[in-house]
Amino acid sequence: MLPKDPDSSAREIRSKLKKLTRNELAVIICDTFGNEFRNHSISFAIGIAGIHPKAVRDTVDLYDKPKQTSTAQVDEIAAAAGMLIGQANEGVPVVIVRGLDYTVSENASIKDILL
Repeated sequence: MLPKDPDSSAREIRSKLKKLTRNELAVIICDTFGNEFRNHSISFAIGIAGIHPKAVRDTVDLYDKPKQTSTAQVDEIAAAAGMLIGQANEGVPVVIVRGLDYTVSENASIKDILL
């Protein structure tokens, strides 16, 4: 079952992790969705805490041309984690990502990237 308020659940998990580890960690809750243009599903972020959802570094492309859209970094992280979590009965509930450059945000919400 999905949490009723995924951002709130992410904040709660983050708070508990801080008490356990004494570290400020970002938390992303993810789920899968299907793609109408593909015959598969992919993981994406449904709730966040401690991380800004967009990557501010991606303002131009590889050819120095302005990008038309921003990059939802939290969705990219969720998709990468989804490969490790699996889509069936692998039973991997958590993925820890280290060494990633991201913008810390105490007030960000997944709603910041919804249409």
